[in-house]
Amino acid sequence: MGCRQCQKNRERSLAKRRQLRDEKVARLTKGCDAGDVDACRTLRSLLGSETFREQNRYRNEHHRR
Repeated sequence: MGCRQCQKNRERSLAKRRQLRDEKVARLTKGCDAGDVDACRTLRSLLGSETFREQNRYRNEHHRR
């Protein structure tokens, strides 16, 4: 467990990353709905990598040991 300031910084950066990701997903979804093939491809890879990260969220901790 880190110090309080480190924990707050981590939470703040995580919230900012989530906000940026949500904006990116919204923009890509809008582009995909408009028929942009590149936006659809990027959106699928982004959502796919997020699913992979959630499934294997403990993998990095395991490999650090």
